[in-house]
Amino acid sequence: MKTNQQAKPKLIYGQEPSHFTYQVSERGGFNVYGWGIYPTSSVLAGQDCKTYFDYFETIEEVNKYYPDATASHKLMEPQNTFDHLPDTPDY
Repeated sequence: MKTNQQAKPKLIYGQEPSHFTYQVSERGGFNVYGWGIYPTSSVLAGQDCKTYFDYFETIEEVNKYYPDATASHKLMEPQNTFDHLPDTPDY
């Protein structure tokens, strides 16, 4: 059973998600995530942004509401870094 009975549009920093992925949830079922890019105002500017969108109990529900979503795992996802920031203190 879907937690939200009707899919609601959701934006990531004002933008439509570029794509969706799903992962097996720790509570059973599947979590769906939308992907976007962090805005220039963020310390992670230009890097991938993963946002939780929904939860479903079955893969059939995932496919029904997010037919283009692909399977994923945290080890397969992009890793954000702070390498672009200076090593100097903020104070």
